[in-house]
Amino acid sequence: MATLIPDYSACASRMTPGERRFAQRLESKLEDDYLCWYDVPIGQSMRHPDFMVLHPRRGLLILEVKDWKLDTIQSITRSDADQGAPEGNERRNHHTQIWSAVSDPYARIFLLSHMRAFTSLAGHIFGSHPQINGYYEMRISYEDASALGRQPEIFRQGDVLKPDSRYLFDKLLHNDYVLKPEQLGSVELKILVSLAEPTRTIRSIVHLFRQKPDPDLYASPLRAANYYVARLKALADFCRTAERGYRYFDAEMLQAAPERLLPKLSHWLELDSPLSERYQTFSQTGKAGRGDSSARIHGGRIDRTRVDYSHIAIPEDALSAAQAAYRECREQIVSGASDSVLNQGLSTLISQV
Repeated sequence: MATLIPDYSACASRMTPGERRFAQRLESKLEDDYLCWYDVPIGQSMRHPDFMVLHPRRGLLILEVKDWKLDTIQSITRSDADQGAPEGNERRNHHTQIWSAVSDPYARIFLLSHMRAFTSLAGHIFGSHPQINGYYEMRISYEDASALGRQPEIFRQGDVLKPDSRYLFDKLLHNDYVLKPEQLGSVELKILVSLAEPTRTIRSIVHLFRQKPDPDLYASPLRAANYYVARLKALADFCRTAERGYRYFDAEMLQAAPERLLPKLSHWLELDSPLSERYQTFSQTGKAGRGDSSARIHGGRIDRTRVDYSHIAIPEDALSAAQAAYRECREQIVSGASDSVLNQGLSTLISQV
């Protein structure tokens, strides 16, 4: 009888029905000198295959288990499967992409920013490009390479990876989620950092959270300002110690001057075709917890109309602290960036303060 690690009783609850049946067969059908592992990280990318089977003389076998039936598989290749599931007198087509358990073919784009810095718009522009998958904040902490494996799994819960695509995109907007590039192995990273000026940003945060049925702590201008300052300081700390290069852009440029910013972003990401001001909407577009939930994000193109939040008052001391943090952190981040796109009018205003 083979040995399963972890013990079957410890992992059966998180297995699919097919995985449970397969685990039972491994234990009962293989000899005593087989070792079998379920859902453990392997390789530089720390992927989690369903099963690994090791024999001291016969070698190592890595297996993915799919709960499919032969009569529902219409076609299958090394990377894709088309299934037809019986449904009354009709057949429903299912297209599944088969994820490699050993190799992760995707480079990563990380946008490090803060709330209400046009990041939902940026995500949809990125995610609409044929080479890029992802458009919303996945709320993952990238502290080791195993996180890279969770990223496509989360994305595929509602979306399909594009054929022949190159990148997976995520954005990190909160200090609860960190990026440690030096712990992610040899994966190719493109790191973008973006800040927006404090007055409009803090008011926009407050406006957003005051719309919720149960207003969040960020419905308070003071707490929104504190979040903003803490987030900028964390981004500045990241940039100061980052071993891999990053690029910076003023967030306002995405709405105010996309004709300047988008070609630069396309160049930084080495895309085969330019990013466009027009974008698609996706399965998670506008949903709570997935970014901008306003009607504007469904527009399909950059809306240059500015929203007025001037009715929201920010305590003077809190605003002064946010403005000082913005000046200092932005200057530090820009000075360390390998390239940047700046709002010249904003830069002149900052220099005069």
